[in-house]
Amino acid sequence: MGKRGDTAGRERAGNARFAGVAMPLAPAAGPRLDEVENMRGRLADLFRGLAAPWYWNARKFLFVARGRRGQCPCQNESDSGLPGETRCEAVTYWVSPRRFARRVCPLLKENAAGEWRCSVRPEEVRPFWVRMLGMDALAVAAAIACVGGGLWVTMRVVGYEVGLRQIFWPPAWSGLRLVRADFFRRQSADFLREGRFREALASLSLASELAPEDYDTGMLLAQVDHLVRPERADFVYRRLYELHPARRAETSRVWLRSLLSRAQMVGAGELARRRLVDSPEEWPVWLHALLTAARWERDYGILEAAARDDQAPAAARALLDFEVRLRRADFGEARRMLVAEPIGATPYAVVHRIERLLEFGDGLEALLLLRERATGLGQRDIVRLTLAAHAVARNRAVLEREVRGLLARRDEEGEVAVNVVALHLVRHPNDALLALCRDAAESWAREGGGAARHEALAALYCAIAVGGRTEWLPAVRAKFPEADLSSASAQQRIEQVFAQPITSPLMLLGVVRPLSLELNYAILERVLATR
Repeated sequence: MGKRGDTAGRERAGNARFAGVAMPLAPAAGPRLDEVENMRGRLADLFRGLAAPWYWNARKFLFVARGRRGQCPCQNESDSGLPGETRCEAVTYWVSPRRFARRVCPLLKENAAGEWRCSVRPEEVRPFWVRMLGMDALAVAAAIACVGGGLWVTMRVVGYEVGLRQIFWPPAWSGLRLVRADFFRRQSADFLREGRFREALASLSLASELAPEDYDTGMLLAQVDHLVRPERADFVYRRLYELHPARRAETSRVWLRSLLSRAQMVGAGELARRRLVDSPEEWPVWLHALLTAARWERDYGILEAAARDDQAPAAARALLDFEVRLRRADFGEARRMLVAEPIGATPYAVVHRIERLLEFGDGLEALLLLRERATGLGQRDIVRLTLAAHAVARNRAVLEREVRGLLARRDEEGEVAVNVVALHLVRHPNDALLALCRDAAESWAREGGGAARHEALAALYCAIAVGGRTEWLPAVRAKFPEADLSSASAQQRIEQVFAQPITSPLMLLGVVRPLSLELNYAILERVLATR
């Protein structure tokens, strides 16, 4: 008793010491633990709900297929088997029997006491395939709608112009590649407007890889390649030529301009020889390119091969044969051939003979032939060849009178006249005539003007550069439309041209925009003449 009394006394004393102290309470973990357990149960039911319908419907299907003999697969065998009294084995581990009844088996019912029991006898147990497949289909449809809708919204926000059909209709999925290609193509257009050529090239390369069959994308890529990495432009043009046979005429014309503007005369000759056969209706264009390439490379074997090709037009083969014999003759024999041999009936044959007379220094004979056969020629060819003939024949007074008459024209005719005279001065520099041409362009306003003015300014710029009057170049460049100054790097190269005399007219091919086909040929002819 003494010990028991002492112990009780110590407990009362301890309680007295802590009577006024607020002891910290342990956290009420009960409700929080219940929430965690409830969440775990829901997740467990979710995963069970994926396999349980297949498992229990399969077992009930086999039970029915056996004629409902033996133990029912889902009812507790120790119960009576009566409706409303028999427990369900399938729902044993489910946290929510209601979810099981909704997802797997609607035969499970809740009785008045709140207990879940099977509502049928064992002989009436059956599978619910339609219910299961319908709910699975709804679940799959909901998942597809969520994922597809999210993807559509994301792509639209990024900038892809994609439609709902291209997201949700599998046969239309192939169109997503074109949607992506269109996105990169529009992105490249923005870069081009900002003068960011390398970024534009990267976007166009992606667009072309995604849609190699898209001609417009490939053509734009080739033209930007021409500015940024010209060594690759020919590869892109060649691919377009092979992939799009219906548009070879368009491809080859742009490709030829690219080759000539880079003085890639071997490639220009190969393309011209191929097009001479494939496009006989345009044979003068391709024959002129082929002749220029052969003269540039001093390789007349390509002309012989083209002359022997029976698929080439007969008129073209006759001129090719004449050109080969002319180049292999001595100077005296060549002059005799140019004067004595008959000329073909086509306008280009006449132009070709006059140009060769001028090349060999016979300006008077060229003038006589021009007056005799001018009927079938275009007005621009007549003016160009007349000026060249007077320059070769050294008819200075007549040449100046002709130039003054041309430059006296106004409006668009005046712009065309400046272009024609400037092209002549690229081939035949003349300081006095160059001053007249520059004065004619001085009156033009800074703004306005169409393609004719742009070409005239480019030709005048080149004529001034070839003529060595580099101090005049800034005034002409100031009239260039901003769109024609291809990039900041091109402007920098132009400024470098100002700082030093031009060593070769070929420098102009890379810095002047626009570079018309006539101007390109004029620069090449100037180089050929000086060689």
